[in-house]
Amino acid sequence: MGTGGVANAFAEALHDVPGTELAGAWSRDATRARAFLDRQGQSLGAFGPYDQLDEDAAVDVVYVATPVSHHYRHALTALRAGKPVLVEKAFTTNAAQALALWVEARDLGLFLMEAMWPRLSPSWRRLDGLILAGEIGEVRAVDARFGGRAVVAPQTRPFRNDLAGGALMDGAVYPISLAQMVLGLVTIEVRAVAEIGSTGVDEQVAVVMRSPSGQLATATGGITTTFDATATVYGTEGMIVMPGFTFPGWLRVDRPGRDAETYDFDQTRHRLAWQVDEVEACVPAGLTESPAMPLSASYEVMRVLDRAREQIGLRFPEEAEAL
Repeated sequence: MGTGGVANAFAEALHDVPGTELAGAWSRDATRARAFLDRQGQSLGAFGPYDQLDEDAAVDVVYVATPVSHHYRHALTALRAGKPVLVEKAFTTNAAQALALWVEARDLGLFLMEAMWPRLSPSWRRLDGLILAGEIGEVRAVDARFGGRAVVAPQTRPFRNDLAGGALMDGAVYPISLAQMVLGLVTIEVRAVAEIGSTGVDEQVAVVMRSPSGQLATATGGITTTFDATATVYGTEGMIVMPGFTFPGWLRVDRPGRDAETYDFDQTRHRLAWQVDEVEACVPAGLTESPAMPLSASYEVMRVLDRAREQIGLRFPEEAEAL
């Protein structure tokens, strides 16, 4: 569902996952969906408006790749059509919508997962394993940045408030999700500051979070600022550094008085392929959510985003609508 840039990337990732194929595309009109399938070199396949989804029994799983502002309604449409669903990040525009989808999927007995693809990658799984093994002692803090410079263009999605654009939802959501994974973060305190640009969205944002045990996490994001996308996890006995942390070629463990340990990762496979692997493993097993990317994590991240938006004064028009 959706035919933009991330949908194209996802379709390309399917080539790296044996046994999967692009079965169809849905858009605001059939012409856009047909053009999307043509770009993928697929002459056959289902296509059409969103409300025709339930007419195609050949579709096993739906990937929602529409703007964030539409994630809730489109994921709900897919679930009510009886389809397992993978929803692009940010999961929804707010925590209330995330909870509503979680309940809907549970009640229908259908699989639902946020497409926070780095969490399913070998590098983040290795990071999680090193932390669980106590390689840097007790984890006390996380610092991460994500974002790049884009030309301010009011008509494009990142700069449109009505499509839930902005640095928080587009960029900072990655380091916030990293912090949630590493710290098991249930935040009791959130502090956020941002620069609101001429189009009404946050162009750069910084968020600080504190857990009940005093762990700290800082997340910085931007759509008009180029960041180095480095993440560092700090423990009582050392630190783990991940350059280009969403899809790093390596990570390094640094501990005082010991040689650094470096772990390398293959980057030849498409970065989105591992989340497809996860869906392919979970759905046939009858799971309604992923153990590696649970809905509780997505919900907690949305709670942090809600509180950060409240502090920077950012509200989306569609939130005035009833769920």
